[in-house]
Amino acid sequence: ESSELFQNTSWIDSLQIVKEYYNSYAATFKSMTHSVAVRGFKDHGVIGKMRETIHGVEEILKRYKKFPLLQADMLMLRRREKDFIIRKDKVYQTKFNNDVDVFKQHIKNSRIPEKSALIDALKNYKNEFNRVVDHSEQVGLKEHLGLLGQLKREISKVEPRAQKLVSY
Repeated sequence: ESSELFQNTSWIDSLQIVKEYYNSYAATFKSMTHSVAVRGFKDHGVIGKMRETIHGVEEILKRYKKFPLLQADMLMLRRREKDFIIRKDKVYQTKFNNDVDVFKQHIKNSRIPEKSALIDALKNYKNEFNRVVDHSEQVGLKEHLGLLGQLKREISKVEPRAQKLVSY
């Protein structure tokens, strides 16, 4: 009976296809885990670097308490950052980048002594935030997008083939 099973080329073909789908799934999963690790969390990866850069902005502003408008601008950027991380919606990236431009103009119009250092720190924060968005997009802002979506599509290919193998 088992020799009959192995003579059935349909079964062998299905097994080969499942193996190819599995290998594709495993490669995508490996890419996703790498992207998640690079994106990071808290003090690690791109998110850690982003947090480090905003702390530079905060440190400069702490030295000069007479600039509440600049403090408010910084807090609005942190809000946009958190909104993006929680909601994974690129509308917050647009708002963030627009608010950076407003903040930069407020810095230029202010009398804060460390204007260039503050603008440089702000520029670094903006760059790191946009890198976080890029890595988040690569992973998938929604479960049907990015590498998450690719994983979902790959598993949906393998499931019917695996069921077919089980029925042999």
